[in-house]
Amino acid sequence: MKACVYFVAWGIAVGPAFADEATIPITVRQVTHVKPGPHAFSGVGSFQVYRGEKPLPGATCPDLSNNEGRLSCTVTCDKKDVTAKPLRVVPPSQILRVRGYVAPPSANVELKGCAIAPVVGSTFIYKDSQIAFAELLGTNPQLAQFIKPGKPAGTYELAAVNDALPVMTQFASTPEGAETLASLNKATSALADRTQDTDPAKAELLSAYTVGIHNVFLNQVVKKKAGIQIPEGFKVSGKKTDYYNNLGLVEQSLDSKVARSPQQTKLLNDVQLWKRQPIDPARHDQLYRIVAGRVDGRI
Repeated sequence: MKACVYFVAWGIAVGPAFADEATIPITVRQVTHVKPGPHAFSGVGSFQVYRGEKPLPGATCPDLSNNEGRLSCTVTCDKKDVTAKPLRVVPPSQILRVRGYVAPPSANVELKGCAIAPVVGSTFIYKDSQIAFAELLGTNPQLAQFIKPGKPAGTYELAAVNDALPVMTQFASTPEGAETLASLNKATSALADRTQDTDPAKAELLSAYTVGIHNVFLNQVVKKKAGIQIPEGFKVSGKKTDYYNNLGLVEQSLDSKVARSPQQTKLLNDVQLWKRQPIDPARHDQLYRIVAGRVDGRI
């Protein structure tokens, strides 16, 4: 009888605990060249909640935005935990629904106990590629060196990527210019998505710009952050083969160092990871943040 009672008590002790939950309200809006005022963007999902550099365990965003552009994420929490935890809500940038749009940046929220601040949640505004290009050229007239308004209105003519890369390299050498290039990359990626079915040649040129900007930023990372010389054979171009070859050259240079600093070791690990991954907005953002001195790699 005692053994039986002990068994039941043990089962109760290790049984599943029911955690509390906190809700993060999310509102999704879109701005388009057809309807420039912010309005509801339905059917957008796959948001993620991060703490630091990793997705937060126990956080879920299972729904798509409804007809009013609203959805919510939930995170498990402990009402007794008074520690303030900074979190980030990361909007999707690769799903089909947002193809041709520039994704907004992540939003910061704070979890304390089971309370979320701000209580109103976060609003994310997606801009279609034409709006993004118009805003970018309006605030950065220097881009006119290789991007011209086209016909009909709302279209743009881009110079050959090899003609644009020297100017881009100059931009990347300053914080302001690097930020401009980061915005340009998002706009060209969105426009490439929008035009790949209707104008494959233009989409290919835009994709070459994306690859070129990756190479420009990788070049700046090596110059300013790696503590090594630019490897012989490193090519700043719009070709994917050159990008991956450049990563291999940087890996060899870092790996050959007998005594690496912690920063060099982290960069070596990153480069080895990038070699196995496709070129995408998250990779570009990480390169930009390293160039900009934000070495935490946050999205």
